[in-house]
Amino acid sequence: MGTASQEDRDHQHGAMEEQDLRKQLPEDTLADVPRRLAPCDLAKCRCVSKTWHNIIDDHRLLLPYLLPHKVSGIFIKFHNKSSWELFSRPSTGPIVSGWFNFLPDGAEEKSWPWPPELDHCNGLFLLDDYVCNPATRRWRCLPPRPPPLMAKEHFDDEAYLVFDPSLSLHYEVFLVPRIRSTNNKLDPGVEKSEWPPSLFTMRVFSSGTGQWENRTYVRGGEAAGTVCSTRFGVLYKHHAVYWKGELYAHSESDFVIRISLSNGKFQVIKPPEGHKLSISDGLYLGKSERGVYCAHVDDEDTLCRLSVWILKEISGRSEWILMHQSDIAPMLPYYDYCNQNYGPWILQEINCSARRKRYSNYYDNENDDEAVVQEKVEWDSDNDNGLQVEDDRGHDQLKYIDFLGFHPYKEIIFLTEVSRRGMAYHLNSSKIQLLGHTYPKGRVVGQFRPICETFPYTPCWVDELPQIH
Repeated sequence: MGTASQEDRDHQHGAMEEQDLRKQLPEDTLADVPRRLAPCDLAKCRCVSKTWHNIIDDHRLLLPYLLPHKVSGIFIKFHNKSSWELFSRPSTGPIVSGWFNFLPDGAEEKSWPWPPELDHCNGLFLLDDYVCNPATRRWRCLPPRPPPLMAKEHFDDEAYLVFDPSLSLHYEVFLVPRIRSTNNKLDPGVEKSEWPPSLFTMRVFSSGTGQWENRTYVRGGEAAGTVCSTRFGVLYKHHAVYWKGELYAHSESDFVIRISLSNGKFQVIKPPEGHKLSISDGLYLGKSERGVYCAHVDDEDTLCRLSVWILKEISGRSEWILMHQSDIAPMLPYYDYCNQNYGPWILQEINCSARRKRYSNYYDNENDDEAVVQEKVEWDSDNDNGLQVEDDRGHDQLKYIDFLGFHPYKEIIFLTEVSRRGMAYHLNSSKIQLLGHTYPKGRVVGQFRPICETFPYTPCWVDELPQIH
């Protein structure tokens, strides 16, 4: 008979230790000891032994602290740049950037020279067939996506990631059907059908099972319209919000589909009354301090009217309630084209570094290893220098205001002006804070509005995804 290995002996010793400790004290008493610790000490205690690891995990003591609560920057995708950029305050810490070079070779090459399609939820990213955490540099490859359930000549799928580490370390990926953006006439039977249908079937991947499955959701309430009436309002920008067990997906013609993960139902939420649809610049959907929000800026005239709505339940119906409206043009500080030192945040310029690395034979004596390394940035919006910029010269140029996103935990909206300077607008005080220069180096498609998509980044330090192999 062979001798037990050291690993087997350690495993047996750990099991005996756990049984001995759990025999001496009741389970609730054992759990009450680490429950009194601060989150950082609780995480350290979890690593001490298998006993404490199991006690903390069995009682889910650490999960409530894993949900990110800090904005560490804003990811921005530009029209003709090959990587996403991170706009944030410089700091030291783990490498986080829009260049996902920790993924397997070729993972990011699929979309080059265009930025990869991303979705995000509470610190996790969905990049094509990979779910990854740029803060911990871990990733997992999804099984091949199944083909769309609906006719591909009329519809395609939009992928959305759902993840809440305060409840579970598992995540899900939803493939939500949407109407293709086309001016071609479709089949008459398809054009006249209601959209979305009363029974909406979606492909869903669960990290718990490791498989794709079909889930059918039943519509409550009216449809948004017919396929014909909504397909000409297809938006270029699609945003999603995961809030209290429900996925809010921004869809065609500025309506929102709310999918309840618990009861198999979904609902169409139409845009705010009086909102003017713009294909290139529709509503911006996001979440903030009190729930689900949407916003829009009308800067076509001399005014620059910012409107913000919050989603409320009224008599069993979900309605957008106008909570803030103001003309922010007079508040915008003077813009000096020669001065790019607008604030403490910077754009990483990962595209410049990535391009040099890709075409290194064309550059001499270039050392890019030190570039674009900054994270664990914790922006304190209440104490940051630059709050409420005062400038008696007034505002004297074209505005071209775009949204960078909502602050997830404070009633603050991130904006850009002519895509050149980032700003934080505080809804409660109507104050504007200059953050920094946002315009990338090199040629950019769209002189005044080169930004495709954006989202605020809240890093998650859960280290549970597989290591690189």
